Amino acid sequence: MIRTFGVLIVLALATSVASCSSVLELSVGDCFQDWEGATQLATQQVKGVETVSCDVPHDNEVYALVEMTKESFPGAADVETEAYESCLEHFDAFVGTPYADSRLDFGALFPTAESWETGDRTIICFVYDVEFLRLTGSMEGSGI
Repeated sequence: MIRTFGVLIVLALATSVASCSSVLELSVGDCFQDWEGATQLATQQVKGVETVSCDVPHDNEVYALVEMTKESFPGAADVETEAYESCLEHFDAFVGTPYADSRLDFGALFPTAESWETGDRTIICFVYDVEFLRLTGSMEGSGI
């Protein structure tokens, strides 16, 4: 199965919008809906997302938070590479099946040079259905 990896950039401002959560507030197990333009494979800046209970149909679920340890911003390409590698590394253990055999795909929200300056070092890995179908329930240990 051939997949593409669309990496999304986080502009980590601690701004709260009605019915949205700052991306800086996301935790493993949080489910959230797509934002406008989320299914396009373009790099975007995302400040907030609409979080929902995983019991209701949702688009994405956070499955890993990875802290980057570099002192200074390593550059957009290096951040993107670390996000891809880190999220791939954590996928199988969370979903309970190898990435290559899963009907789920993953994306990442990660720091920009600007958000790095405010202390943002977190890569947020999330799963979604490869056909962009809504998920119901947690994908942790689902094996799908």
